[in-house]
Amino acid sequence: MNDDKLWINFENVEECIIRKEWRNTWDRRGYVSVDRTEGMYSTWSELDYEGDNAVAVRRASCTLESTLSSMVTSPPGTSTLMPSATTSSRSPSLMHKGVRRSILRDIGMTLFVEMTPKKKVMYQKLVNDHRKINYWKKLAKKYKTEFIRIQSDIRLFRTLEKTLSPSGITILTSILRAGKKRPKGRRWTEKEKVIALSIFKQSPKTYKVLRSLFPLPSKRTLTKFLSNFPFLPGINLHIFKQVASFVEKLPESHRYCTLMFDEMAIKPDLVYLPHIDMIVGYEDHGNRKRRNVVAKVAMVFMVRGVWANWKQPLAYYLSAGGTSSAIKCMIEEVLVNVNGVGLNVVATVCDMGSNNVKALKLMGATYSNPWFDYGGHTVVTIFDPPHLLKSFRNLLMKYDMEVPVALGGQEVTLKATWKHLEQLYEDDGKNPFGRLFYLTEKHVNPKGFAKMRVILAAQVFSRLVGLGLSGLVAKGLIGSDGLGTADVFLSLNDLFDSLNGDAASKIEEKRRFKCPMTRKSHHHKLFTEMNHKISRWKFIDSKTGKQVHPPSQKGWLATIKGVQLLWQRFWHVSKYFNTRSLNQDPLENLFNVVRQNCGCNHHPNAKMFMAALKTSIINGLLSSSKKGNCEADNCNLLTDINDIMSGVFSQGEVKGTEVCRQSKKLRKISPVHLGSIPFIAACVAEDIMKNNSCEDCQSYIISSSIPPSERFISFEISEKCIICPTEELVLVTEQCMNASKLIMEKVGYEQNICHRLATELRGQINFSFFKCNDHKGKVHRLDEPSPPESGLRYSND
Repeated sequence: MNDDKLWINFENVEECIIRKEWRNTWDRRGYVSVDRTEGMYSTWSELDYEGDNAVAVRRASCTLESTLSSMVTSPPGTSTLMPSATTSSRSPSLMHKGVRRSILRDIGMTLFVEMTPKKKVMYQKLVNDHRKINYWKKLAKKYKTEFIRIQSDIRLFRTLEKTLSPSGITILTSILRAGKKRPKGRRWTEKEKVIALSIFKQSPKTYKVLRSLFPLPSKRTLTKFLSNFPFLPGINLHIFKQVASFVEKLPESHRYCTLMFDEMAIKPDLVYLPHIDMIVGYEDHGNRKRRNVVAKVAMVFMVRGVWANWKQPLAYYLSAGGTSSAIKCMIEEVLVNVNGVGLNVVATVCDMGSNNVKALKLMGATYSNPWFDYGGHTVVTIFDPPHLLKSFRNLLMKYDMEVPVALGGQEVTLKATWKHLEQLYEDDGKNPFGRLFYLTEKHVNPKGFAKMRVILAAQVFSRLVGLGLSGLVAKGLIGSDGLGTADVFLSLNDLFDSLNGDAASKIEEKRRFKCPMTRKSHHHKLFTEMNHKISRWKFIDSKTGKQVHPPSQKGWLATIKGVQLLWQRFWHVSKYFNTRSLNQDPLENLFNVVRQNCGCNHHPNAKMFMAALKTSIINGLLSSSKKGNCEADNCNLLTDINDIMSGVFSQGEVKGTEVCRQSKKLRKISPVHLGSIPFIAACVAEDIMKNNSCEDCQSYIISSSIPPSERFISFEISEKCIICPTEELVLVTEQCMNASKLIMEKVGYEQNICHRLATELRGQINFSFFKCNDHKGKVHRLDEPSPPESGLRYSND
């Protein structure tokens, strides 16, 4: 053998090791001759191992330089070549090759082919075991590196937990987990979907931008997730079943609750939901009745714990303008189901809307006796104090008041008027060092939405403003009647604080009434004094000079008496009584969250309201706005997301709707609009011919030429490759549309409207022009709602 050449064997394809004792050995599997002096190599088909030097290489793609650098050779004439320590420590598989050779030497053999079949099996098992050992060693090294990286991530997350919110931690964790996966291989937890859904509802455009930057759930995933939570108008039994499971775990004192109800204005609009085969937007009182009138308000019912910080929306109704009898039926229906789950309703809370007052009167409650009996329980009626405060502010802006005030040990009648507040605002504006009072033009002259802001009314009827009016009287800037106005402001400040009492830690001397009611608190004396004082206030119309009797004055008296009745009945349940639990702040906060979930649309229709309400409940009624109409209620939902989304319900919502715009009267199709009928017929023809190559169907559905009546779609046919329908199909389409208009006027508000419409059309329309018996059922299959992307959209615009 030439000493300037090395023989390289390619029978294995990983790394190189040095082989020895090749004498008198013959192989035909292909070899490479490497010339160390010239750097050339060539393939040989046969090789006689007569030389002393031969090297086996397992990496066929190695270059000459890397091959030579990884081999250890001996000087010419040396008969044995041994692997270097460097090569052994650097290449585990090289050692594995050595192990195989050592096994052969241990049994006194040099080649695998010389073994008996039994020895071959045992030999192969030993080799496989060594391979497994090497594999687990590599795996252990890999996981050791991964463990070190995870430890570093854990330290990072512990640092972030101190600065980020729980929702931020959840989103960050999902981004890190899903970032390494393909879009279709990502999986999301329910909590991650809830957070993503809340972002999407508030601003779809922002969510689209965020999704282009970070891995987030798709819109389809969020829509499907929301559809798993059915919440239709009326009583939803699965909601009450979930509430019942939580009530069983509550102690007896935590089951006492108030029933709040209020309405939110919605946009009159009709939207078709294919999954329930029903048009939403009509007046819907749940299982009781649907009427052929378009809803304008949504009446929502919610319960709140009196001695525990929990709340739960229970039901809602769509109404054209709730009548007193309808509201009475709603209250009775909700009370039956609430009492059925184990809750004890002790009071109702609502505003002083005329229909609400009449409904409570039908239940048996009056201003003098603010309670009614239902189902063996006595329920006290409370009017929302924030609404009463706003109403009283509006009254004072419109009427003057005659107020009895004690001066110098004698009682005198003074005239309280809104002009005194205007004079205080004007005098405060002359201060060269800035205003002392936090009064603005919105406080003194509220207009529009400012009249609905509770905070503006509360800041007007405050202790600071009352003392400021007394100061103007002392300076002589206003007459002694200003003391009457100051007395009204100070009295309403104390009364509002006493009906808004919360945590005892907030007690201060100047706000000693804004604390829980106890047996020895100042509330009892104040309620007695205010009951006597408000009953003697007189409202005078400045134009006519006659006395008026506003409802809000009676509302204050009824609310004070209702609170006193609740204390007399339940003072033994707990040592304290948070009077703040007797307002409807949680319901107002719910409406605030619903509007946020509608994005920029602050006047949602019925479909948007339903979706936003479900999102609010799933998201735990979390609000991102700090400028709401009332303070945070600090209450948690009685149910959580895991229980809300668990279970299989009979009702459900799927994505996609078909819009039917609402008008006062459905119009007939005008001759101008008739030109668009061929276009609709073309869509029908395309739907029928989808995945259908039947020539008979084509002859009945598709026209080879464009008839004169279809000039309207001639451009679309040529440019967009739209199917040209036959005149018979256009005529049938026109008849179906005209008949659908008449049918929708009568039964559009009913359930299963698509099935009802299909039944009516089958009896009125002649489909005999289509004579293909094989596919005739595809044309007549109208009782199943089509998906919105392939179905027709009917509109009366």
